[in-house]
Amino acid sequence: MRTTVLLVILLAALFGAAVLWSEVVSSPSLELAFFDVGQGDAIYFETPQGHQVLIDGGADEKVLSRLGEVMPFWDKTLDLVVLTHPEADHLVGLIAVFKRYEVSNVLWSGKEKDTKAFAAFKEALKEVGARILMAEAGQRILLGNSGAFLEILYPKNEIDAQKETSNESSVIMRLVFREHEALLTGDTVKKIEAYLVEAGTDITADILKVAHHGSNTSSSKGFLEMVAPEVAVISIGKDNSYGHPHPETLANLAEYGIDVRRTDQEETIFFYLK
Repeated sequence: MRTTVLLVILLAALFGAAVLWSEVVSSPSLELAFFDVGQGDAIYFETPQGHQVLIDGGADEKVLSRLGEVMPFWDKTLDLVVLTHPEADHLVGLIAVFKRYEVSNVLWSGKEKDTKAFAAFKEALKEVGARILMAEAGQRILLGNSGAFLEILYPKNEIDAQKETSNESSVIMRLVFREHEALLTGDTVKKIEAYLVEAGTDITADILKVAHHGSNTSSSKGFLEMVAPEVAVISIGKDNSYGHPHPETLANLAEYGIDVRRTDQEETIFFYLK
């Protein structure tokens, strides 16, 4: 585990930031990968300073193979793991990650669900011994001194997250690096999209992770117009039983001229942000 970790948590109400790590930049680009984990989500990125972040873990242990494809075999550390919300297709893989990797920090909303999968996640989270961060709108997690940071846009706080359905409570954040932004939406729904638009939240991004695997519960026209992405990534399993992505979602994306990329067609999708 890196010994030069500096973690400062300030209240979101004060528009503070969690500052993670300060080291010498070793690479000019940030690698962002939308893993192919079947019908589920798992997103990985590595900063120019070599710090590694995993957001969600998919519905099974495929994420371990995917991590092995982007990390050296001897590297069994992750600096930050994020659970966007407590659904099995986002959290089951994280249980395996906690058993295989040494994790420094875990960010989640505090939203719980009465399922065996979530109970197993909570138990594994205890065992990994990571520092627990509660996601709250207004926070920024600064990733070294390369200019990369995660900006938490939703939920407003843990109390509000507990009142909402699992998908509604999804942690929504923007990964910002230099002149690039990637909006990461979990399985959020149109109701929350409308809230962000009406609140005037800055949700603009080059890259949009399409919410809920392209379901028609998300990706409303007003939201897409405000985000104005160049490319949208849909994380889905091939020939899935849900009919994802929904024709309505694909039509909305096409209407705004957004390039669509899908893990069921391309497998893991990479971006290199410079």
